[in-house]
Amino acid sequence: VQIMGYKLFLRKVARNRVFNHIMFWLTLMLFFTISPLGYEIGFQKAFLMQLVYSPFSILLIYGVLYIGIPKLLIRKRYFLFFLYLGATYIADFGGFLLVKFHIAPVAGIPTDHDPLISDFFWSIITFTFNGGIAVAIKLIRYYYRLKDQQVEMVKQNMESEMNLLRSKINPHFLFNVLNNIDEMMYADVDKASKYIYLLSEIMRYMLTDADKEVSFLKDELNYVRNFVELTSNSLPKPDFIRMKVSGVVKQQKVPSLIFIPIIENAVKHSRKHKDDHIDIRFAIDPDHVSLESSNAMRYTKTGKPAGNNGFGLINLRKRLDLIYDKDYALTIDQHNNTYSSHLKIHFL
Repeated sequence: VQIMGYKLFLRKVARNRVFNHIMFWLTLMLFFTISPLGYEIGFQKAFLMQLVYSPFSILLIYGVLYIGIPKLLIRKRYFLFFLYLGATYIADFGGFLLVKFHIAPVAGIPTDHDPLISDFFWSIITFTFNGGIAVAIKLIRYYYRLKDQQVEMVKQNMESEMNLLRSKINPHFLFNVLNNIDEMMYADVDKASKYIYLLSEIMRYMLTDADKEVSFLKDELNYVRNFVELTSNSLPKPDFIRMKVSGVVKQQKVPSLIFIPIIENAVKHSRKHKDDHIDIRFAIDPDHVSLESSNAMRYTKTGKPAGNNGFGLINLRKRLDLIYDKDYALTIDQHNNTYSSHLKIHFL
């Protein structure tokens, strides 16, 4: 318990900003103390010199860190920033002369008699060295903080957009199913009861799993089967939609409701003659799953294809871009009055 308390105390101390700043400046002072100057005049006097000369420079450096950089440099006011920086160098040199001729002698610190140009040169070198390290640390921390904020913002935007896209992918067949069930209630009560059960399973899945980003492949396939069975009642024949699954279904995971837009699109825009079919084929491989659908194209009265590229497929592509970042395959093809789609995605 004492060890855990000690570690907790050290962790709190390490996170204390005041403590970190003090340790940073003491480290720089010690660095100059053990420099050749310390060997020349003695380590005690060298450290005392640092204590006397450093505070004014440190104050000016904090001005650069908390005024010059955030108020001028970050806001791209470069002229004012360099003007401020130049004034800081002049102020630092003035403080250096004040300490050298008025404070150091009183503190018993030996001073040299170098010309002013030499003092100005060493003042610039020392201030640039100390300030450069502090500014570099500040900019690096600012960069990583900004990067973390951008990553978090992108993540929040992606989650918001994903929720928006999922909310747009709604079954187009619900009203037809309800009408069919209403008619069945008078003709075939058992069948109507079965359809109500299938519809409840679909609605349950949409209300529970649709909010999840990832679902099991087996659950997605079961959702598609329920959709196909419910939809088939309003089509020319029971086997109008021919669905086939090849491969082994285990515990693979895929994005929730990722297949249904392709199947909805095929049903909605297919030609519905009794000799036509909608073919749906799932191929499951070790690391990915493919969905292929094909249907006869339905044409409008003007002779144009009945809009197969609907909002469902547009939103599907947006979702895939967000999830897989182009690492997927989605192709749409119209050839010889046949409309076909192919989707290939990796398991999550």
